[in-house]
Amino acid sequence: MKKILTASIVIIVTILLTSCNNEEEMINDEINLFAENFDPKTDQMFHVGDEINLSIYVSSNEPINNLSLLVRGEKIEISDALGKAEFGFNLKDFLEPREEEKEETISVFVSSINSSSQLDIKLKSFVNKLIVVADETLSDHTSQIQEVLDQADAFDVVYFEEGVYYVSQLIIPNKNYIKLISDGAVIKANSDSDFMIGTANYISTVNYVGTPLRFDGFRLESNGFNVKRGIILRNWNSEINNNTISGFETGIEISTKTSSGVNLTTTLVNNKIQENKIICKTGIKVTDVERNKATDFFITNNLIYSPSNVTGYRGIHLDACAGTLVQGNHIYSMHNWDLYISVASVGLRVIDNYFEGENYRSIKVSDFIDNETLLFSGNVINSRVQLYDVSTGYNSILKSSNNVYRSQGHLFCQWSRITLISEGDSFQSNYPYRSHNKGTPAKTFAFNSYVIKSNGNGVSFFNGEQTYYTTNQVEYFD
Repeated sequence: MKKILTASIVIIVTILLTSCNNEEEMINDEINLFAENFDPKTDQMFHVGDEINLSIYVSSNEPINNLSLLVRGEKIEISDALGKAEFGFNLKDFLEPREEEKEETISVFVSSINSSSQLDIKLKSFVNKLIVVADETLSDHTSQIQEVLDQADAFDVVYFEEGVYYVSQLIIPNKNYIKLISDGAVIKANSDSDFMIGTANYISTVNYVGTPLRFDGFRLESNGFNVKRGIILRNWNSEINNNTISGFETGIEISTKTSSGVNLTTTLVNNKIQENKIICKTGIKVTDVERNKATDFFITNNLIYSPSNVTGYRGIHLDACAGTLVQGNHIYSMHNWDLYISVASVGLRVIDNYFEGENYRSIKVSDFIDNETLLFSGNVINSRVQLYDVSTGYNSILKSSNNVYRSQGHLFCQWSRITLISEGDSFQSNYPYRSHNKGTPAKTFAFNSYVIKSNGNGVSFFNGEQTYYTTNQVEYFD
């Protein structure tokens, strides 16, 4: 196991302004920009997490009026000065967020009424890379890996070389934009546990969200042990990408509460779960006991199914989902819903997925926020989409457009106040809409949807309205 660390550099830029006592001299006055210990022809190296401080020194015998300072086109307000004054700020505030090594030029421009000057600072950022090497003589790599993780700082990369690592539990520290990266390292459990990889904010007792992180390119395996979660985090703006996760009760879980039950007082937002292969009893779970803390997820292009020797439970389980995109996923062999939504909320979109729907169950929505619309579009759905036991959801809509409902696929509204709108959907079932909710105001509207007749007699297009305790009272026409 080896480690690579690199020191950081701070850049100080000094601006000197001299002013004269008469108007003629003022016209010819110059503003000079220079930096101490700075060669404008040389790239200045700095760590992506560094502070880059800019100090401005103004010296004049007269008041300095209309002095402006621009950094990357953004104006810094500087009040009038007499004699000497110093202004300081952090150049980092004017840089784009940096998670990777890059080169860029920062232009500092200063001007008064009669003069101006510009200084270009060439910056080249770097990241620390800590490398983990598999020791084949060990049967437990937990302490060795944890030691490296604990040394990581903000923006650092912890790179796992190829090999097999055996661990009980690993804790990812709460360091801003830390990245765990591999090109296929295998991490296997060596004991039963609540989780195999978790974040510091999950095992803590704090009530605030953890910092962003990235976890990319691993194979996580339960290795036959009873491990409830492959990876669990309580962080915002994080990414879990391109991993293969197998054998756990839940592959990936994002939770608003800690392991000891402390819930967030802030929100947990902008997490991305992308391009993973998850072979677990439940694939992805968002746990939010209050159903209003976890929002704005991007769950895209994942392949999710259960192991052959396990009865699958759920593909994706969302306790909360405001602003969430579920797109491009393929889910099968789950016996208790491919997609389960505890409460549908503002901005939830389910687009271009393939739900195979074992046991006649593709999607279930248990509740709706009032006056909201849930969008289903472009999906292939083999079985039932069910709205059931919805106690609220006044004036809410499920809009189904351009979906392909194969085999037993249909929309089923039971004891629900939701309005269903079907537009451009195709069905193989002769009963595309079912509503068992006598006495409640649910309705179904169909516009240019069609049924492919199972008897081979062609296609029936239909428009119309279905209400209350009916099953298929819409207008059909050939």
